Amino acid sequence: LRRSEAATGRVLRSYTVHGADRYALADSAAARLLADFGVRAPASSVAEVTTRSLDAYRYYQDGLQMYARGLNGEALRLFESAVAADSAFAMAAYYGTLIAWRIEAYDRAIPLLSLAVRLAPRATDRERLTILALHAARTQSPAMRAIAETLATRYPDDAEGHLYAGTAAMFA
Repeated sequence: LRRSEAATGRVLRSYTVHGADRYALADSAAARLLADFGVRAPASSVAEVTTRSLDAYRYYQDGLQMYARGLNGEALRLFESAVAADSAFAMAAYYGTLIAWRIEAYDRAIPLLSLAVRLAPRATDRERLTILALHAARTQSPAMRAIAETLATRYPDDAEGHLYAGTAAMFA
């Protein structure tokens, strides 16, 4: 692993990391990089907040591409395939919910949203708050404003938090 200066490409530091699988390797790499910046590595593994299934991750990545291209039906099929491959993949359920709601496939959106909310505690903090904000928006929960403001405050560069905060203000 090499850490390089973005402007020049000059290698600043090289690292050798080891891991029994790709998650352990990612955790080891993150710990080495963070240590150079004087930051403690997270106590948990990246494997705890994403999928371990390569198939689920491929479906998810392809779904994100279809979503970005506006191919909603295909994206929804891919996100549902990701969830079928790994029923604990919170963000696949989240994006599936977004699209199913957009195309008014509520019979598919509601179970996906319920699943995303159940899985939210094992997602990253930003993903957990994003899932909870979507749930609060769809159910018009009074908690929406607090969730959205927390998301916008903790992640000010993330537009979703501000969008949900604006939506909460409109609901109020």
